[in-house]
Amino acid sequence: MTPFQQLQYAFAQFRGEVCPSEPVEPVEVFDKLSSYPFYEQYAKKVAEMLMACDPFVHLPFEDKWRLFRHAWPLVNHLERQFSSCELFGYNLEDQRMLMTKDVAIDFGRSQFVVDGMDPQKLQEYMKFCFPLKQGMTEMIRTPMKQLQLTEFEVCYMVGLVVFSVTEVRGLSEETRIIGEQIADQFSSELHNYYTYELKLKNYAARHAKLIRLISCAQQLNHTVKDHMVMAKIFDLFITDIYESELYE
Repeated sequence: MTPFQQLQYAFAQFRGEVCPSEPVEPVEVFDKLSSYPFYEQYAKKVAEMLMACDPFVHLPFEDKWRLFRHAWPLVNHLERQFSSCELFGYNLEDQRMLMTKDVAIDFGRSQFVVDGMDPQKLQEYMKFCFPLKQGMTEMIRTPMKQLQLTEFEVCYMVGLVVFSVTEVRGLSEETRIIGEQIADQFSSELHNYYTYELKLKNYAARHAKLIRLISCAQQLNHTVKDHMVMAKIFDLFITDIYESELYE
């Protein structure tokens, strides 16, 4: 198998482990803290997925670690939105989203709580985080619904995220060269997919939107981390996951 085919197979297996096997209905009440154990396991499963791709396996350990830390939150942003679209459809007004393997929420109806948090402080925290929800909708959810992406395209974006060697500091020169070569191979596979399977004569605009989605996921990830650090500073909410080794 080519590296992209390896990633495709691993991505399909990965989604089977983090997505429900049956339809799920949004919960009425969602405790934000309840999702963190899932995301710790999610990061682990992303690492397992990457280790199914031979070029990644053969990289130096430190480079693998740096690429993984950069990639997994972006994979999460892209995959969760894509899986939500597959589960709930492409209506732009639909605010349902898959949070964990078996828990979904409706941003328009579900009540958010944080176990042990004072109700007034919770309201302040929710108001503080509103720009994150708005950014996620405008930058990722809406464009993804408009494009109605295929799993092949999402896997392509995941591949570019993983081997985005220009975005990660401290990588060896050899890893940078390999990353650029693999990204070129992935682009060739996408070209063949568009040309021979989807029969698209001109896919330049669609491809540009895929690249823009990756950029938006990066921007959203930085914004989320900044907001969580600010929430800690202002004593609104404290979680160590955004300051752990799992994040850049």
